[in-house]
Amino acid sequence: MQELAACERRLRRAGLPLLIEDYSAYEDIFTRAVALLSLVFGGQVTSALVTAGANLALLLVIYLVVGIGLLSILRWTAARLVDQLAASLKLLTRAVPVLLIFMIVLFINTEMWQVFSDVSEPALLGVIASYRAEFLDDLQTSLRETFGERARYLEARAGATAP
Repeated sequence: MQELAACERRLRRAGLPLLIEDYSAYEDIFTRAVALLSLVFGGQVTSALVTAGANLALLLVIYLVVGIGLLSILRWTAARLVDQLAASLKLLTRAVPVLLIFMIVLFINTEMWQVFSDVSEPALLGVIASYRAEFLDDLQTSLRETFGERARYLEARAGATAP
C-alpha cells in the first residue's frame, strides 16, 4: 500500500495525476464542493449567484491545480529550465574564448590596430596570459574527458574479455 501511495505521489509530482488508477476530478474534487454550495444558498438570489460564481471559480482553480497537476507541471518546467540554462552557461563559457581568438585572428583591421595601439604593454600581456590560461584549461578539460572515456572503454573491453 505504501508503494502505491509513493507511485501516486511520483505521478502527481511529474504532473500526471490523471494517470492514477480510479482518479477522477468529478469524484475526488467536485463532490466535496457540492456540500459547500448547498450550505451557502439560503434564499438570497443575488448573494447566492455571486457565491456560486465564486465557488465555480474556486472549483476551476482546484481543478487546474489538482486535476491537471498545474503545480507539478510548473515545478517540472522550472527544473528543466534551470538544467537547460546550466548547460547553456557551460557551453557559453567554453565557446567565448574560441570566439574571441577567432575575432582577433580573422578580423584584424585598421580599427582594431587603433584600439589596441592605446593598450599598455602590461595590459596586453595580461590579456594574452589570460587567453593562454583559458586555452590550456579548456585543452586540459577536453583531453581529460577524451582520454577518460577511452580509458573506461578499454577497461570495459578488457573486463569483458578476461576469463
